[in-house]
Amino acid sequence: MAARASTRRQLGYGEADVVIGTLGRLTAIKGQANLLTAFAELRQCHPQVRLLLVGEGEERGNLLAQADALGVAESVQLCGWREDVFTVLAGMDLFALPSLNEGMGNALVEALYMGLPVVATRVGGVPELVADGVHGLLVPAADPRALAHALELLASDGEMRHRLGSAAAGRVADYGAERMLSKISSLYANLLSQKVTKESS
Repeated sequence: MAARASTRRQLGYGEADVVIGTLGRLTAIKGQANLLTAFAELRQCHPQVRLLLVGEGEERGNLLAQADALGVAESVQLCGWREDVFTVLAGMDLFALPSLNEGMGNALVEALYMGLPVVATRVGGVPELVADGVHGLLVPAADPRALAHALELLASDGEMRHRLGSAAAGRVADYGAERMLSKISSLYANLLSQKVTKESS
């Protein structure tokens, strides 16, 4: 609780703000452009929401320009890469993973570990870890409208955020660190095998 308050003060967020965060390289495959589009739609009915992008990458300039064009630049913060990932996650209210493709990113596991409800795209190994409506909400990739709707559900319902966040933390705890790493390795191996099979057929 102290870490949350301290981080939010440091980043300039008030207690009433609902902070949607994402963590990862700022690159097209991570889908941050779709997240910005969804966020702009969400802001129309929820002016208390804020968007925090943690990471660096070649899309930084484009994302800043997009936020400005959408009229949400004052509510969007690109804070660069942070070494204190768990501290930053503690300042968020919910975590978004809008990737167009994803094995099973460390960022998702870290967000679940921190008890954050997630809105993620139904790609790669993500559904293996996040059960829709249990640990978070899953949406199709490259669908800003569906992403905005899922974010709206969580942004407007603190009880749902708490319920899904508690289940998320339990999900990681159930596996344990070793088993979780093993699961991730297996998923990557399966995805690689599928890719090789597809390319050779």
